Amino acid sequence: MKKHTILFLLFLIGFNQSEAFSKIECNQTPDKYINIPGTRLLIIPPKGFVISKKITGLEKENAIIQVMDLIGGNYYKNSATFTKSKFENKGIKVIEFKEIKIAGFKAKYAHIEGGDGTQAINLVFGDTSFSTVILAPLGSSNIGLASEIKNAILKVKYDKTITIDPLASSFFKINSNDSKFKFAKSTANLFIYSENGIVKDPYKDEPMVIITTLPKDGTTSKEMMIKSMIDGLVQNGFSIKEEKKPIIGKINGFESIEVEYIAEQKGKTKLIYLTVISNTDTSIAFYGITESDFENNLEEFIKLSHSLRFK
Repeated sequence: MKKHTILFLLFLIGFNQSEAFSKIECNQTPDKYINIPGTRLLIIPPKGFVISKKITGLEKENAIIQVMDLIGGNYYKNSATFTKSKFENKGIKVIEFKEIKIAGFKAKYAHIEGGDGTQAINLVFGDTSFSTVILAPLGSSNIGLASEIKNAILKVKYDKTITIDPLASSFFKINSNDSKFKFAKSTANLFIYSENGIVKDPYKDEPMVIITTLPKDGTTSKEMMIKSMIDGLVQNGFSIKEEKKPIIGKINGFESIEVEYIAEQKGKTKLIYLTVISNTDTSIAFYGITESDFENNLEEFIKLSHSLRFK
C-alpha cells in the first residue's frame, strides 16, 4: 500500500517521536477545526493526531492522514478513474465505496485493502476549480484507528477564501539557489521549479524540476524509493532506455542517491535525473526532466539538488 501511495502522490498524479511531533501551530476555529498548513482544508484531528513535520497533513506515532490540495485542478477529471471497478481490476479489495458530498462539494470515498492485508482510507472531493485528496494508509499497527479516521475525514471543511503560502507545506529549504531553475508554483505536495520561475499551465516540452517530500521508515531504502519514482514515470508513459550507475553518498550531510536515465515518452527522447535525500524520518524526492540540451540542463539539475536541505 505504501508503494501505491507514493505513486499516487507523485503523479495524480518508523517515526522518531521526539522529532516528529509538534504542537499545533495553525488557525483553529472554536469548534476545534484546524487548517492544514499549505491547504484550504480544515479538519477536527482524531485524538492524538497533530500537524506533521514530514508530510502535509496529520500524524500520530506511526499513523498519518495526508492531504493533497490541488488548487486549480478539476475534480471531475482527476476523479474519473477513482471508481470501485478500477480498484477491483487492480486486485484491490474494496471494503466500502460511496459517492457523497463533503462540505457541499461532490466527493468519492473509498476504504480499500491491498493484497498484503494493509488498508487505506481515501477521499477525493472538489469542483472545477480544485481537487483535494486525503489519504490514510493503515497497517497492522494502526488499523484499529480506521473508524475515528473515517469520522474525521467525512467531516472535513474547505474554505476557498484561505490564502495559501505556496511553500508553507514544504519540508525542505534551499539556502542559495544558483541554478536557472527557480520556484514557480506548488500543487498538492509537489513543488515545481522552471527556467527563471516562469509559471505555465501546463508545462509541456520545457525542462522542469519537481520536488516533493515523503515519510520514511526503516523498511524503505533509498534504492526502493528510486524504483517507486521510476515505476511512477513508467505508469505515465515513459519507457526507460538507459540507466547510469547510481551515485550513493551524501548531499549537505544527508544520505543521498542520484541516478540518470535516458527515456522516451510520446516519441521524444528525454533525460531524467532523480535524487533522493534522506534524514531520520523524511526523504526529499527530486525529479529533473528535459528533452533538450541534456548536458547543460543536467548540470543545472545537479546544482539545484545539491542545494537542498531539510528545514
